[in-house]
Amino acid sequence: MDPSHAIATAYVLKPLGRGFRLEGTFSLPRLPFNGGWYAEWLTYTAKPTRQIPLPPFLQVGLIRTRERDLAVEPFVAQLRPGETAQLRTFATIGNGPHRIGLQSAGGMLSFDVDGVVQYRVATRDITAAGADAPYLQIGYELSAPDDRAQGSIRALAFSYGSRTNLRALDTAGLACTFSSNGISWQTAPAALVAAGKFDAAMPDVGHCKP
Repeated sequence: MDPSHAIATAYVLKPLGRGFRLEGTFSLPRLPFNGGWYAEWLTYTAKPTRQIPLPPFLQVGLIRTRERDLAVEPFVAQLRPGETAQLRTFATIGNGPHRIGLQSAGGMLSFDVDGVVQYRVATRDITAAGADAPYLQIGYELSAPDDRAQGSIRALAFSYGSRTNLRALDTAGLACTFSSNGISWQTAPAALVAAGKFDAAMPDVGHCKP
């Protein structure tokens, strides 16, 4: 976690080796009184280890930045083994909501917005030798102190394989959640709702089911 940001994360700990799809309906409202950028995202990564303290990752989602007058931009952030993290944004889209998907199939990871693929990368390029098993994160992130978290990801669904096997994600049963610097995910049926304010004085809080 970046200590200079406020981040709420939910962890989807499922075996992913045979392919998967995670998707949800992202609502990221325009918040003109927030001073920094803010985003909702899905991330494919692995647990840190002593040998690999910052594992490779692929993060996809929606972001609003001051540079784009808080318009909605799909984005990809990725870290490949031995490289520095890279951020790429795509053409601005309407305020939404938008259906965002992250899928693994045929040795490729792909990111789609409203059914249109925006980006693909080989899974092996986001995998470090000797890394722990991959897992998924669902996150909300604020970049500026005192900014407020507002937004949601609803109708979350997961499948092993294609879209035809999608099932509603039991958000209340997610293995772990983590809140930093004052913001958190609140659970609703197959949904996560962002809450809180970026407050660096607030302690980090993590919870995992036994």
